[in-house]
Amino acid sequence: ITRAKRKMVNLISFNPKLLPSNIMLRAYLSSSSKEIARKVTSKEIHDTFMQEVSEWLGEIGCSHECDYEVASIPVDILITSNEKYKAIDLVGFPGEFFDTIDLTQYMLLQRAGVSVFPLPYTYWFFQKEYAKKEFMDFLLNDN
Repeated sequence: ITRAKRKMVNLISFNPKLLPSNIMLRAYLSSSSKEIARKVTSKEIHDTFMQEVSEWLGEIGCSHECDYEVASIPVDILITSNEKYKAIDLVGFPGEFFDTIDLTQYMLLQRAGVSVFPLPYTYWFFQKEYAKKEFMDFLLNDN
C-alpha cells in the first residue's frame, strides 16, 4: 500500500466484480471507480476563452481535448495533427485555466513529443485573425 503525492492510478489485470463481495480490495476498487465517475460527470468547464477556441478548432476540423493531462502536466487544449501532438496554453483569461505552463513543464512536454503554442487572451481578443493565422502556421509546422 502506498500514498500518491499528486495522482494515483490503479492498474488491474482482472475484473474486480469476480472477487467475493466480502473482500476489501473489491470494495476499494468499487468505491474509487464510483468517485472517479462522479468527478468526471460533475466537472464542467466555465472558461469562455477555452470554449471559444475549442469551437473554432471544431470549425476547422481539428480533433482536440480540453483540460487534458500529458505526462502529469495539465494542458488547456491537446490537438492531434498528422499523428503529432500539439497543445495550446491559454494565457491570461481570468478563470480556472488562468495559469501558464512553466518553462520546466514546456521542456518536459517537448521531450514527450508535444509542442506547445501559448495563446494570450489579449492577442485572441484584439487580433483574433492574426492569432488564428499564427496558430495555423504552428499547426502545419512539423517541428
